[in-house]
Amino acid sequence: MGNVINAELNRDSAYKCNYVKNRAVFTEAVLLIVASLQNGTGFGSGFFITPDGYAATNEHVVRGAVSISVKRSDGTFCAARVVAVDKEHDLAVLKVNAATCRFCEVEASGELPAPETPVAVFGYPLGSKLSDTVSGMNISVTRGYVASTQTLRGKKTLVLDAELFHGSSGSAVVNAETGRVIGVHRAAFQDSAGSAAELTIPVQYLCALFGRTAKNTTAKNTETGSRARTPASNETGKKTPPRRSEASAVEKCLFATCMRHGFGCERSPETARQLDMDAAKAGSAVSLYSLSGDVFLKNLPEETIRLLSDFAQKGYDAGHIFAAHNYAGCFRFGLGRQKDEAKGVKMMLALCEPTPFSEKQQKITEEYVALAHAAHAIPEAETYFREELNRYLDAMKNGNAFSLLNVGLCYIEGKSGFPRDARQGFGYILRAAQQDHFYACLHAGFCYEHGIGVEKSEKNAATWYRKGTWIAKDSGMKADMEAKKREISRFYRSYIQ
Repeated sequence: MGNVINAELNRDSAYKCNYVKNRAVFTEAVLLIVASLQNGTGFGSGFFITPDGYAATNEHVVRGAVSISVKRSDGTFCAARVVAVDKEHDLAVLKVNAATCRFCEVEASGELPAPETPVAVFGYPLGSKLSDTVSGMNISVTRGYVASTQTLRGKKTLVLDAELFHGSSGSAVVNAETGRVIGVHRAAFQDSAGSAAELTIPVQYLCALFGRTAKNTTAKNTETGSRARTPASNETGKKTPPRRSEASAVEKCLFATCMRHGFGCERSPETARQLDMDAAKAGSAVSLYSLSGDVFLKNLPEETIRLLSDFAQKGYDAGHIFAAHNYAGCFRFGLGRQKDEAKGVKMMLALCEPTPFSEKQQKITEEYVALAHAAHAIPEAETYFREELNRYLDAMKNGNAFSLLNVGLCYIEGKSGFPRDARQGFGYILRAAQQDHFYACLHAGFCYEHGIGVEKSEKNAATWYRKGTWIAKDSGMKADMEAKKREISRFYRSYIQ
């Protein structure tokens, strides 16, 4: 059986290194459900599935509830109401009175996980009396794996090998490799011989229920004249955004993102850049961020670099912390601005600290939510914006990972006005690695391997190298890990000679 914390299973390299993709997201997106009943109070678990407050749990957790409240990871309580139920599969969708939420990505492939798939179960068993000692929150992270897929009473059910407790009903069952929810935990089943198995409802049933809920909501909005405009389909069946002449700032940003990444259409970076400029002029902070990243492209004319650095400044002024990092890079490397390396790194140092949630940040998170909603007919784009929102919220809370890595390397080298201090530098690098920054993971592994700024540890080095490998694999990055390590070793040559 799995153990509640730090289980050691000889299953998979990603699992053995205690890696759960998007772990930080789940520790904030999972909820304690408190249902006030006529004869007492019931407890269960649940989790956000959208950034605007929709959450999933079991139907039996909220059955007969007079009122419902949820406890979030920061200890605050919010009111909630049931908006949809599927009694046959024991599922319920709640609408929580919360403006912006960290939320769980669900597996949308429609395929059931194979046996031996490593899982992590995030929930509040025993009414949150257990605690995740890693994050310090009253949330339990139980580890295990998929034992089998069974058909019970005509319904597909996942059987887990994991040690779960009362109150785990409604917990998010997460594929540890992909960081996506594959099921909603239901209950333990015990046969006549006394053998117990943990049963989980495949997430496909939840997707179907929420799809019906969204459809009904859209229909109601249509009746009141407030139906959101969505991308249309072309003759080939590919999804394409609205025509540019009719598009709002959000739709232009969506169109630009699709063109930039090839989501449902042919890639066209130049067209994407022009659309982002149109969207930025119409008020899109997300497009300002995209344009600020283009400033680092090679072989651009000087006037284009200058124009892009102006957009980076506007992104900085709008409060987008990723655009702010790129604007700092304009000074550090002299891109469209007079080169001032010390000023650029000083700006990055400020971005290493948590960002207070202001009106500007609220506006940006709302834009990401709007983009995800507008992109619902283009799955790749919808997933992209949801992941970007979670990354943005993570950076606001824990510091910008890009800035953390840059500042850490400045300490390692003793450049840009920073003293040569390997221990201080490693601290910044580790914080970036904990946000799943690919290069930061490799740097952290190298520092552990050679004892640079931290006590030498082959075990920790292997852990961070494996995590970097899985991040690269999950993001589709074609990275030669050995070549990357050699590149990093040249950076640290003064430490290892």
